[in-house]
Amino acid sequence: MKKIILISLTSVLVSACTTHTITPIQPETKAAAPTLSQDEMMKLAHEAMTPGAEHKQLEMLVGEWSTSSKFWMTPDSKPEVSKGSASHTLILGKRFIQEKYRGKWLNLPYEGFGLIGYDKAKKAYVSVWLDNMGTSMMSSEGSFNQASSSLEMGTQFSCPVSGSTTKGRSVSKFINKNEYVFEMYGPDMSGKEFKMMEIAYKRKK
Repeated sequence: MKKIILISLTSVLVSACTTHTITPIQPETKAAAPTLSQDEMMKLAHEAMTPGAEHKQLEMLVGEWSTSSKFWMTPDSKPEVSKGSASHTLILGKRFIQEKYRGKWLNLPYEGFGLIGYDKAKKAYVSVWLDNMGTSMMSSEGSFNQASSSLEMGTQFSCPVSGSTTKGRSVSKFINKNEYVFEMYGPDMSGKEFKMMEIAYKRKK
């Protein structure tokens, strides 16, 4: 679920930025919600704030990790390979996982920070990522695919070139309790999707 380590290199993503115009989504007309009593509202609020099975599933990310990363600037480019480390800890009453990552990109020091959790109101896994390669944050939302044991999320961030919103997706594939692979996909200059990043995580002994 980096996601659930979600690693966002804004500099890498520059090549994927597009200048497509985003058409605002018109709000749907919905029927008025039924009136709830104070007790009913309190019950719903308590349910939404209480960690559940989805939060428990995220605990497989907790620990200290060694990483091996590959980054592609374009679909046909040779990947940039680097090593790093990550530390994932539970915070706020086991509601979220805090992610810290250290490594290198193009021989430059790279440091990233993220949060991942499960929003019971949205019924979706959510995350945010920021790093020292930019001033914007990447946000993600998605679900866990039990059949493939993977966390699949849609991503979006502000393109540093055009200022528009660039969308992509990430997949965290859990091999076993000590290994998982994070992949991130985005559009190339023509708008076609390609794999931009791959990070293999191995739990430190």
